[in-house]
Amino acid sequence: MVDYGELVMKAVSGMLKQCGVTPDGLSAAARKGDDCSLAGKVQGIRAWLSEMEPSTGLQDWDAERLVGLPHYDKSWGTSRNKSNGLWSPEWSSFHERHIVPLEQEARGKRQKTDDDIGLDDALETLLGDDNGDRHIAGDVIVDGTVYAKSFHAKHADMAELYKVADGEAVKPRQVIGLQLRTNEERAVSLQTGEAREVGIVSENPAVCGNAHVAAPPMDSSVSVPVV
Repeated sequence: MVDYGELVMKAVSGMLKQCGVTPDGLSAAARKGDDCSLAGKVQGIRAWLSEMEPSTGLQDWDAERLVGLPHYDKSWGTSRNKSNGLWSPEWSSFHERHIVPLEQEARGKRQKTDDDIGLDDALETLLGDDNGDRHIAGDVIVDGTVYAKSFHAKHADMAELYKVADGEAVKPRQVIGLQLRTNEERAVSLQTGEAREVGIVSENPAVCGNAHVAAPPMDSSVSVPVV
């Protein structure tokens, strides 16, 4: 949980900036109260605000403009006593107007941080936390674009996945022809006589484009990589 006193200072800092005043000295002012409690911090900040020239008018709560820092009584104890009815109407208004949004923002950042940690753990498992090599036994699936300085593959073929003509089955290293089906969908066939383009079925392509048309493992009667 974010420290409530830090949220109070952040709220005051935001109001000062809206007044065109740089909040230099705010942290030091918070330490000049009677003690390090929340009430002491508020006391120190209110005294500092009242001494500022030109005056910002933030040393008291302005119910009309909904700005300012009201008094916080020591008898209220911790910052979470609103439910006990201890807060004054002025502090309750200050809290709802200026602290609640900051608490929501902090919770959002905390959730994002938790998600990022989960992603970092996954990346560390995949890539490690240094510049050493990593061996992955299995497929790596990325829902997005992969950018790399260089790419090295064991195999050499640059292929594209094509569907196989109905009723045919082809094998690696066979020569095939590219044809159009009646619905204008391209497919490969062992019938190359009238084909405008021919290719060879790759056995182990290093790169295979258009691979979204079939999920691995590839069925030679459905689709094959062609170079």
